Amino acid sequence: PRAALRSRAASGFLDCMRPTPLLRLLDSPTNVLLLAVFVDMFGVALVLPNLPFLFAELGGTPESFGVLSSVYAIAQLTGGLV
Repeated sequence: PRAALRSRAASGFLDCMRPTPLLRLLDSPTNVLLLAVFVDMFGVALVLPNLPFLFAELGGTPESFGVLSSVYAIAQLTGGLV
């Protein structure tokens, strides 16, 4: 009886460790990369609309925000090429 109990316990443990369909999607390196890009763009989409208000609250002018945004975009472009 103990051997049967152990085998049932082991199979139950392995059953809960089976990959789910969602985890099987992450088997492909392309899908992992797409997930990382999605999470990154989601974070940008949450922060970017609020950035001008925060910048103004901290005493920045619209011109300085424009310059800072442009410099950041240029840095992203040149850093992506490297």
